[in-house]
Amino acid sequence: MGLVANFKKRRVGFASEQLAEYGMFNLFAISLLERLHGKKLAAIFADETGVTERTWRNRLTKGWNPSEEEIEESRERGINYFFGLLRKAGWSDQEAKEIVDRNPSWKEGVGLPTANLIFLCSPKYAEGYEEALSVAVEFDHLCHSIGEAFRSRDVSQVQSSLLAASRWLRGYCPEILDASDIDQLDSNIKEAIDLDELKGCGNKLGDEMLYHVLSCWDLNFCSVYFGGKLQASPLFELVMPRLAPNIEVEPGTLRFLRNGEPPKAGVFEKSISRLFDFLAVLIYWKKCHKPPTKLPSVVDMATWFNESERRIVNWRDETTRFTYRNLSDICYAATGLDKDGNATGMPSPMLVAALLWSPLLVRENGKPKSWHICFDDYEAWWKRNLSRLTDKGLKLGETPLPSCLTYQSEGSRSPELWRSSQSSGRSSQSRDSQ
Repeated sequence: MGLVANFKKRRVGFASEQLAEYGMFNLFAISLLERLHGKKLAAIFADETGVTERTWRNRLTKGWNPSEEEIEESRERGINYFFGLLRKAGWSDQEAKEIVDRNPSWKEGVGLPTANLIFLCSPKYAEGYEEALSVAVEFDHLCHSIGEAFRSRDVSQVQSSLLAASRWLRGYCPEILDASDIDQLDSNIKEAIDLDELKGCGNKLGDEMLYHVLSCWDLNFCSVYFGGKLQASPLFELVMPRLAPNIEVEPGTLRFLRNGEPPKAGVFEKSISRLFDFLAVLIYWKKCHKPPTKLPSVVDMATWFNESERRIVNWRDETTRFTYRNLSDICYAATGLDKDGNATGMPSPMLVAALLWSPLLVRENGKPKSWHICFDDYEAWWKRNLSRLTDKGLKLGETPLPSCLTYQSEGSRSPELWRSSQSSGRSSQSRDSQ
């Protein structure tokens, strides 16, 4: 029995699945925060505010209507906690104040989960990431408006909020590049006659908005992290799950094969596995002053990261969770840089991308059952933002990433898979082939 390529080309849903009914497309950032910390939101809030985890759990599950005094008290506790972390990491009081003043939510006076995620998970607290932060703030505000509209259950209000978002997207599309997909989305929203149809439009819109925000962050990261020397490349795409390099797709049946036989294992490269490949390439490059011609081995990684081979394998296979703290520890072990989130050697945006893309490979009882592909959709927005940001002076270089990292199985982008997806309307439901 062999695995079959089961996927959706467009509606991947990680931006809009959680609260699609309310249009809160930015709440993915909250679940990502939990995965980055390796703990639930109530525990994170308890650490930051001094209020017990149980109290926060009750507030989050039963609802909480805080007074202005309670809001201000929580804010002050959060700021003091953050200040303490910055001082512990070696920042001066003046530097810490400047960082706190850049916090998007505290600046705007409203919760901005996506902008905060970019702020907290970019090296040096997003210094030099102004474009990504600006777009994320706009995205979060639009998500709030869409959420309010859906809660009103008023069709015209929902329609207006979605049109405002689609036109926001259209405004970021350079004239020289095709934007017919966004124009079509705008038309579909206008033609929708009820909330169910608008919800369908909103799901697609939410994904497109997320691709836009992420690709801005991706380009900012590529420019700032590599000092303007790396050739433009969609880095976040590197950690999308994909077929292993030696996997082929059988014409007609679309079965996955290795050397003509159904594979027993190792069909997919998972997101965290791809992240480790990226990290290992950077470490090799730093140590040897040249890019590798082949991906470093798990043995190499275990040596550099001061971890057992078994733990590296479990992290790569995603059987053991990999958190922000784990990334900090292995980067410190490999490079000797500071362990705080500001370390230049800690490419934390890539961890965020890997955790975000990981659910594209859907599992059942721990085994892959279906696969969502969004390479082309993400690249479309990356190319739009590349054109727009280079016109604005974004600094990029000529040094390419090594081919061992960028190589992708032809099956991952098989034209037959795309045609099958489009003609049959195949969903992401699992399907086996014998």
